[in-house]
Amino acid sequence: LADAKTALVVSGRTLSRKLRALAESSRRLQHFCRDAVDSTAVNVVTMLMTIFALIGSDLAAAFFTKADDAAFDGLVVLCLVTFALEICAACLGIAGYLWSFYFWLDFFVHSVPLLRHLQCQRKLLSAFLRKL
Repeated sequence: LADAKTALVVSGRTLSRKLRALAESSRRLQHFCRDAVDSTAVNVVTMLMTIFALIGSDLAAAFFTKADDAAFDGLVVLCLVTFALEICAACLGIAGYLWSFYFWLDFFVHSVPLLRHLQCQRKLLSAFLRKL
């Protein structure tokens, strides 16, 4: 019975240490995400990508050929991944961001317009509509 009590005390201390280490790692991740989202470099890059999201299809139609669709789709996917990472970092790093006005603004202004720019998505949609 004494061995069982000793084992419980030791495992309780170990668990307590692990929980403290986990809480510290969580705080570090939260600070890193907040600092990343608030950094000037990230804000400039996402601003440029937002402008691309808003006028990218017009630029592609005006200055690029059909042969460039794959490269253009690659840029669109890069923007989508960047915006998804930014939204995830903001959710982790900024208290109250998730489901806030700015969350929806970032989602609808950054991500949704890019979906209509994907040429592969347009081809699938037009093929689907032709079958109807």
